[in-house]
Amino acid sequence: IFPYVEAQLAAAGVPDDLKYVLIVESGLESRAYSSAGAAGWWQFIKSTGNRYGLKRDSVVDERRDLGLATAAAIDYFTELYKMFGSWPLALSAYNAGDKRVRDSMEQQGESDFYALSLPRETEAYWFKAATVKLLLEVNRLLLASGADITQTNTLRQALSRLKGGGMLRQAAPATVRS
Repeated sequence: IFPYVEAQLAAAGVPDDLKYVLIVESGLESRAYSSAGAAGWWQFIKSTGNRYGLKRDSVVDERRDLGLATAAAIDYFTELYKMFGSWPLALSAYNAGDKRVRDSMEQQGESDFYALSLPRETEAYWFKAATVKLLLEVNRLLLASGADITQTNTLRQALSRLKGGGMLRQAAPATVRS
């Protein structure tokens, strides 16, 4: 999944790190579905999916198509970045909606993500993606160095928290429906 998504992100000229949103949003599950009605790899709600050309009817749900949904997510991220000029703010708007982030900025007179007060889930969203990146990069580096990661206490503890539902369940609250 990542090689395909990485190629699409590179072709669009957006940060490669956006691939980690896939884990935060869906846990890399095309069948992920949220209580808010978001579905697929990138967890588009119906209205946002429609806005970015993803069809959904009784036969097909293009939000679950990796290629189509990735193209839509790239377009959406690009629009949000142009709107806010900051990737943390763009990711916040991806999570909560651009209107909520814009309204919060106006009400608080604040344009700095780190000083802005947003809903708890939205404030944590950027950091969840960064945490996923950190865990995967540490794992990659340890493996590249020849380290036996099963003997690396810090990574083992982090993975244990992921498997036990700690960080990953909090990061990707969507459930999977067959």
